Amino acid sequence: MVRFSPDPTGRLRQRTYYTEQELDREFETLLEAFFGRLERAVVYPLETEDLIRLIEERTSDFDQYGDLDEEGIDVEGVTRFRRLEKPDVIISARLSEDGRRSNRFRTTLAHEFGHVHLHDPLVQETLAHAESNMLRDGTILQKIVCHRDSITDAKAVDWMEWQACYASGAILMPRRAVRNLLEPFHRSIDRLPGPMWQGEPQAEAMIETVRDGFRVSQEAASVRLRVLGHLVKDRPAASLFD
Repeated sequence: MVRFSPDPTGRLRQRTYYTEQELDREFETLLEAFFGRLERAVVYPLETEDLIRLIEERTSDFDQYGDLDEEGIDVEGVTRFRRLEKPDVIISARLSEDGRRSNRFRTTLAHEFGHVHLHDPLVQETLAHAESNMLRDGTILQKIVCHRDSITDAKAVDWMEWQACYASGAILMPRRAVRNLLEPFHRSIDRLPGPMWQGEPQAEAMIETVRDGFRVSQEAASVRLRVLGHLVKDRPAASLFD
């Protein structure tokens, strides 16, 4: 059940609270419905074209070749909201035009879709009561500017970015799909499933398995594995009996 409270950042009239499990279920259900309309099964890794189609269905304008330098040199995505219209999404051309950043591009697509799906209803409710964000043509606007460092791993205090980060991971690397992918990996290294310390070689191999299996960046794979409890940043304290 979604819970609401006043937005402590002051950007919106109210914010939403989701548990991680609720967000996992939300996007698993959404993808099943999306591929159901296409009369196809959900198969991972998701195709980039399907991610683009998903976001195009929910936006007024989608530009994957945007020039976002005016927003900042580290800005990789922007979602713009207008009252009574679908949002606009702009992705930096630095991602979409560079084949070496294709995984980063996919992560950013899913992140911006998270803003569209989770936050447009909240922004619409806020814009219905606002006049301070009015453009010359009378359109009321809000936007979310997403910097590189916040695309995959945002602090919980920035709740909108945190939710979009989690959405990106849930879309590209669903909980069950990650578990299914890692089952043969654990068998191959003769190790029972359980948290691995990020510095150990087998953990690095696990990150690479997820990165390749879902076509995401190494950073996105690491964050998702930590969120799901498969990876820990700090080495566990040594036992007296070790």
